[in-house]
Amino acid sequence: MSLRVSHTTINATDAHALSVFWAAVLGYAENPDDPNESGHEECMIFSPDLRHRILFIEVEDLVPAGRMHFDLTAIDSTREGELERVLALGAAQVADRRTPDGKGWVVLADPEGNTFCVLRSDAERRAMGDPILPGPADIPGVETRPVGSIPILPMGDPASALAWWGRLGFAVEFEHRFAPELPLYVGLRRDMADVHLSQHRGDTTGPGVMYLWVDDVDEVAAEFGVPVDDNPWGRDCQIVDPSGNRVRVGTALRASA
Repeated sequence: MSLRVSHTTINATDAHALSVFWAAVLGYAENPDDPNESGHEECMIFSPDLRHRILFIEVEDLVPAGRMHFDLTAIDSTREGELERVLALGAAQVADRRTPDGKGWVVLADPEGNTFCVLRSDAERRAMGDPILPGPADIPGVETRPVGSIPILPMGDPASALAWWGRLGFAVEFEHRFAPELPLYVGLRRDMADVHLSQHRGDTTGPGVMYLWVDDVDEVAAEFGVPVDDNPWGRDCQIVDPSGNRVRVGTALRASA
């Protein structure tokens, strides 16, 4: 079995105020159909590409800042520029880990004491000759997009696997082999959803599980001939690809006007 990140949850004494702070820091936004309001005990914000969600929930016994925090990298600015911006939004500096050669980071705290770190941008790291983790831009033929998580699922026969995922609306974005005789790695994309299929044994130990949100789950269920279940979070169905990977496909419940 495997798990995927649904959203990040942060305990708070004022969920709305904290959601406003972090939305401004990260460039996230609330759901316009279900806006956060002062007094709400639970407030959720979404990344611009909708791949990440943060839920702020009010609790009675709020423990001190714990063992989980954000490490934030500047995207189109610099570490110093982001520090100035975030401090102006109400953050407090906790520790300065910058080094004389310009490297390092700064530890900050949000208005309720949750700590997070601001790091140098990739451009700043490159300028100093530091290694950077590979991203989509480092693979030929892959378009650079906002940061997000991508499930990597095992793949058996490529022809049957790609045909099956094509029925689900995914198109091949790139294919990669280190040599003609070596395993195939394929990137698929549907709207803002990415899935990578791999024949490399070291990438995954067995069939995986993923959840896919769509506008109309009934259309998918009809295509694959499976029933649809009604759940508290929405209506969904389960289908299995030729390699044994389970895909839960769902349509979220709409808030009534």
